[in-house]
Amino acid sequence: MKKINNIGLITKEDHHVNYLLSKTTNSNIIDYYKSSNKSTILTEFYCPKNTCKTIKNSLKRIFNLLDMDVDTIILSSNCNYFKFYDPYEEILKDLGFKFRVINISSINMKNIFKIYSEIKIINSNLSILKYLYYYINTLYLMKKLNIIKQLIEENIGLEINKGEYISTNKFFIQEVLKQNSILKIKKCYKKYLNKFKNIKTDKSKIQHKAKVIGDKTYETLSKLADYNIQSVNYDYDIIIYIKKQGCMKNIFYEQKLKNYVEKNNKKLVVIEDIDSFGGIIL
Repeated sequence: MKKINNIGLITKEDHHVNYLLSKTTNSNIIDYYKSSNKSTILTEFYCPKNTCKTIKNSLKRIFNLLDMDVDTIILSSNCNYFKFYDPYEEILKDLGFKFRVINISSINMKNIFKIYSEIKIINSNLSILKYLYYYINTLYLMKKLNIIKQLIEENIGLEINKGEYISTNKFFIQEVLKQNSILKIKKCYKKYLNKFKNIKTDKSKIQHKAKVIGDKTYETLSKLADYNIQSVNYDYDIIIYIKKQGCMKNIFYEQKLKNYVEKNNKKLVVIEDIDSFGGIIL
């Protein structure tokens, strides 16, 4: 098997892709990285001004990864990014970067053999049996990751020891990605599920329970918690739509939400920029 030194994941939340690639290829997976001044400058120069923040950040990460000698890039599944990539590929190669692009993140995980064909580009010796074994593991892992993610989203920012959810999740991800069987994944999951459930929170000041949509990150949810707003998926009294900066879909989606809240007797709060959110009277 030909060794690929570095594979770069554009989206740091693509843990399932990280797992599948690490088990089926002989590669160093880089799934999180801080942007450099160089990548920021290149992005500002080459990225059109009317593109959304997600696209700009993705391009910035591509520049940063390529500067780290990554030779294979896994494109982001966020915001249909793959549709916007082609115009940049020629520019990147004209700048002297040499790399290949794999589409795994943008493929529906139910498309078993399409994913297999993509991974075979990296590891031509990968047997179908080995692939299917780790593919099944990956599906199981995704379910457990989603449970943990929902638990964090509903509690982050409310913990007595601030940052405890993020630090615990960091150790959980590091450990669970090393497991080689469903039984071991399950054991690791249960271990950390207990750790998460034992994190002490203070919900006495919660004034509103909200379904948060849009630019929903752990950071934004934590900021909302500072204003006594808890993110939930059920039994919410308001819907908070955090706009994605520069996203063309904002107007359409906001109108769709307005129609929904009118029919379901809910209240809609639209936030233009979470960083300038100074508290609102709901």
